[in-house]
Amino acid sequence: MSEAVLNNVDQMMMARNNRVDEGGRAGELRERQMTARRGVEPTAAVEAGREQSLRERVQAARAMSAKKSLNKAIKSKIKSPAMEGTSRLLRQAWYYLIPSMGFSLLWIDIHVLGSFVFGKEIFCELGEEWPIKIDSYAEWALFLALNLMAILIIVSILAFLGMIVNFMMNPLDSLVEFIKLGWSAIGALANLFFDAWN
Repeated sequence: MSEAVLNNVDQMMMARNNRVDEGGRAGELRERQMTARRGVEPTAAVEAGREQSLRERVQAARAMSAKKSLNKAIKSKIKSPAMEGTSRLLRQAWYYLIPSMGFSLLWIDIHVLGSFVFGKEIFCELGEEWPIKIDSYAEWALFLALNLMAILIIVSILAFLGMIVNFMMNPLDSLVEFIKLGWSAIGALANLFFDAWN
């Protein structure tokens, strides 16, 4: 009887080993199918011969999402050296806008154009060049107002140069027109004051 029990125990052990092998093979097959479907590499636990539990998969998914969000936060806080340099140049252009008589507005325009052409990896958006966060809408409004002022100044300088050239080409006609313009301005002011007294 002891020999029958021993044979029975041996048979039970062999049957259990076959089932474990079949289960391991089935797990490997499932893992390969999941890899083919998702494009994900098998985990270390599955490679070791056992499947992950639902809890382990959820923990692994949370760890991966935390790692991705951390990488994203790091990338948003750390600037590339090129972006750091161009943002510093943009900040200096804003600082020296008045002392340079508006010529640093050219670099601001080049920076804005570069951010549209090359992207935000090299040229930062307007407002991101400052150590504290500034509303980009306010800086865009200032940028557009300064460009409009620069255009008006350039047009007025060209008009003034045109008047000088016209005065040099036709001095008498220009003098007569200038006197007429002055007299009409004096008349308009006189009418304004006399109408205000009445």
